Amino acid sequence: MSPVNPQSRSAWRRLLARVRPQRATVAVASLAALAAALAAAAWAWLLGPLLQGLLVSPPAEEAWLRLPLAVAVVAALKAAAAFFHAGLMQRVAQAVVAQLRRDLYHRLLLLPPAWYQSRHSGELVSRFSSDVGQVELALGQVLASWVKDTLQVVALLGVCLWIDRWLFVIAFGVLPLMVWPVSRFAKAAKKAATSSQASLGALTTLAAEQLHNLPVVQGYRAEPLALRRFDA
Repeated sequence: MSPVNPQSRSAWRRLLARVRPQRATVAVASLAALAAALAAAAWAWLLGPLLQGLLVSPPAEEAWLRLPLAVAVVAALKAAAAFFHAGLMQRVAQAVVAQLRRDLYHRLLLLPPAWYQSRHSGELVSRFSSDVGQVELALGQVLASWVKDTLQVVALLGVCLWIDRWLFVIAFGVLPLMVWPVSRFAKAAKKAATSSQASLGALTTLAAEQLHNLPVVQGYRAEPLALRRFDA
């Protein structure tokens, strides 16, 4: 497996530095993720006796009433904790994105006019909308899922170890085999995302340019040519 791209590490460090002012919210969200992971582990642990009672030997009537109720309560707690975690992380992402847009706009206000001569306004608008939106996705979904899923995998491995050592060994042995295909997919996805963002910036620039000069385009009846450029 190839080492992590230094540029990726640098980008994540800068991104996490912007999360620092929201560290209290992130801490509460992490506790919610931990609660969801523990509930998932408890749910998996309760599911075994429930299935055994359904398929092998029905438990006593009192236990038969308690067990499904416990499974339902744990599932509800897991869903509530996951919902709370997702909402808090989305709040963090929105706060970071709002500040990032403000800083970007403040930076643009300070740049000299000569800098704008080599850049189109459509490209800059794309930075505000699409590129900053990727930051929101990285924080609100990617980072949030990484924390929640890591805790859940650890909790479920703990249940495997508690129930059966060999089950734990098998489960723990399968995890490293998943690293290579996941890393290959992540590398390809990053390359596609970079190309997509560049294409979207060019598309926004082209559309803004053509719409700004629409009377000229229509005057020369160049609408088909403009559409072909847009399709390309």
